Amino acid sequence: MYILKDKSYTCMYDPQKIEMTVTVGDESFIWNKNARIETKDGKTFYFKDAKCSHSARKDGIGECVLAAYSGFGELDIVINTKVMAQDTNQYLRFEVWVTGDDEDKISELYWPCGFEYNSDCGYTVLPRMQGSLIPAKYSEHLVEIPLVLKLTNKNSYKGVIFERDAYMPMYGQIKKAAGYLAIYDTPYDARYYFTHIPGEDTRIEPFFIPSLGKMAYKRIMLFSFWSECDYNIFAKKYKHYLKETGKFVTLKEKIAQNENVAKLIGAPIIHEQIVRHAKPGTMRYDEVNFENNDTCVTFETRCNQLKALKKKGVDRAYLHFDGWGRNGYDNMHPDVFPPSEKAGGAPGMKKLSDTASALGYVFGIHDQYRDYYYDAESFDMNNAIENEDGSHPFCDVWDGGSHTMLCQSLSPEYVKRNYKNFENLGINIEGAYLDVFGVVPLDECFNPEHRMTRKECCEKRLECFNILTSKGIIPSSEEAVDCMMKGIALCHHAPYFAFLDKEHDKPTPFGIPVPLFNLVWHESLIIPWTKIFKTDFDRWKCIPYTDTPYLHALLNGDTIYLPIEPNEDEIDVCNKVLELHKRVALEEMVEHRFLDDSYRVQQTVFSDGTKVTVNFDTDEYKISME
Repeated sequence: MYILKDKSYTCMYDPQKIEMTVTVGDESFIWNKNARIETKDGKTFYFKDAKCSHSARKDGIGECVLAAYSGFGELDIVINTKVMAQDTNQYLRFEVWVTGDDEDKISELYWPCGFEYNSDCGYTVLPRMQGSLIPAKYSEHLVEIPLVLKLTNKNSYKGVIFERDAYMPMYGQIKKAAGYLAIYDTPYDARYYFTHIPGEDTRIEPFFIPSLGKMAYKRIMLFSFWSECDYNIFAKKYKHYLKETGKFVTLKEKIAQNENVAKLIGAPIIHEQIVRHAKPGTMRYDEVNFENNDTCVTFETRCNQLKALKKKGVDRAYLHFDGWGRNGYDNMHPDVFPPSEKAGGAPGMKKLSDTASALGYVFGIHDQYRDYYYDAESFDMNNAIENEDGSHPFCDVWDGGSHTMLCQSLSPEYVKRNYKNFENLGINIEGAYLDVFGVVPLDECFNPEHRMTRKECCEKRLECFNILTSKGIIPSSEEAVDCMMKGIALCHHAPYFAFLDKEHDKPTPFGIPVPLFNLVWHESLIIPWTKIFKTDFDRWKCIPYTDTPYLHALLNGDTIYLPIEPNEDEIDVCNKVLELHKRVALEEMVEHRFLDDSYRVQQTVFSDGTKVTVNFDTDEYKISME
């Protein structure tokens, strides 16, 4: 048994028996002993059944225990591990790397072990979208989610880092007051295994997957422990980690790079469509009301709507137009030029851009550089993502029908090409939304001509955003996974995770919604909250159906969506939200509190002293200064 100590914890560790107890104050966190590997042919091997050699070492940054595991059936591998109590930053650091000729046979590597969670008081906090808090012994099902294909059984699932499962590569648990925060220091090929038994325990196990088929590099996790803490402390610690590693960029810094970003502060988001063409057989094709499959609102009509909007007193706004391309929304990407002729062509789009600018509005468009449509003029399957088995991804659910995925290593050149086309047409683009880059999992590609790891995929998506920034264009994307945060200034939405309840077909929250993401990233990103009133129900936007949507915008100090033809009530609410946004958009969210046991009365505090209190049951709110 080895003992690793820090001022905040004592770690008792037996690598042979796969036993670990971390004592924090009066509480202990104990390993579940489930360290294991899964192989690509469906076999499971546990560390506790393997041969183990181990030793202790002390170096300049802390004490550590090294262990090497071998004898995993017929596999020619050694799994090397290191546990270190770091003197430099009080992390308990876990490292694992694989050697041997059969490393390409591993599909999942579960190490370090997850902690058992047997507590009547406390909670788990997950970065599922904006954030979810799961109280100890929580009585609700959290796994039976329609359309989620990662289900393992009725009580567990596998979550993907840098997707809706985890905007941020971290999670934490608290027993009474003591708790720990887990940070994935190598997050690109990382996952978590989540188990929740209603009325019993919530457990999380981190695990790693191969990169281009192999466990090719060292994987690292960092754990921090406190005798007294809450999710606010978790957020502050993770934010400190981001700053230490150079990953945190504020809106002020983004404005210094691109002054147009400042136009977003205190501006509503207006999201509308120009042309839609849904092909038969696609998910959104209406087989009853055929007229819904082909719609067009001309550029000229949108010009007139913007002029009317200005007369209603909306002096600034960010405009997001879908379906401007030749065949409409989600069609023929990346070869979407020229602008739709039925909507007015390039002259009509230029007039819309010019009109927006004259009115003081930011002209932004929807764009796409991942979905790669078979009917695109330049389509070449060699440019598509290639899977490990030589196949290519396939999808036909969106309006444009059959498509694969463009390898992101090639995407930047398409971005350069298309925005040069805008320049040649004299169309002034001030904002560009690169669809799905901020929400879908990172891709990898096995094509030897453009082989790409998930980390390289991240770098290429950021390069696309940087190209836009260099042109003075405000970059945005669908949601807000934090590996994209250095590149984007705006996201489509970043609400709470919810699933569709079978009885009401309406969003039901996953656990207790908590603004974990904003506690970390608020002063780095403009986040609009969808809709305004309860009657504006939208099944895709993940606002719990019991809540009035604009109250979330106020609580989070964010902006909001506004219809292009708003009524007086919508404008009135919008103005209240924007008044607050002007005050706190560049401020840190320093604290979030639940003010009673119902979790329905909440309060946020910002770094300038602004305090927002919201009662979601009574629809009351108060804004004050500390």
